[in-house]
Amino acid sequence: MVEGNFNLADYDYIPIFKDRFVAICNSKNPLAELDTVTLQDCLQSPLLLREAGSGTRSILENWLGTMNRSVDDFAKVITVGDMATIMGLLESNLGISFMYHALLPQQLEQHRLKELHLADFTITRTLSMVFQKQSYYEKQYQQLAAVIKQILAHQ
Repeated sequence: MVEGNFNLADYDYIPIFKDRFVAICNSKNPLAELDTVTLQDCLQSPLLLREAGSGTRSILENWLGTMNRSVDDFAKVITVGDMATIMGLLESNLGISFMYHALLPQQLEQHRLKELHLADFTITRTLSMVFQKQSYYEKQYQQLAAVIKQILAHQ
């Protein structure tokens, strides 16, 4: 499964689902009280971020680049190797982060975390199953993709 870019010349893919990429913080963070936040507001907070090479990080870095900014413009950057740790740090109110909305249903429903409504920030990405072109297992990948789509449709 790939959330970012890949070489279409080398790989085939099956789109699985689209998801919104969102800014997120602890519900007790002062930013959570604002109806809309600006990038400047966010830059004052520590950024909880995946490691270099992560698709999540690339999406954020590319968007920041369109604003003539980088992750280095945040008050502090805490780099973490997995989303579970980032979730724990968010729940401890140690910064803000950017991630896919689908990762957050329980935390948002239980009001532990809050989506920030960031001005001029609308990013949607497709998560795809990626495999080598002319793979012997292409039919099995298609079957697996169909099962995954069916499961996601019932959530």
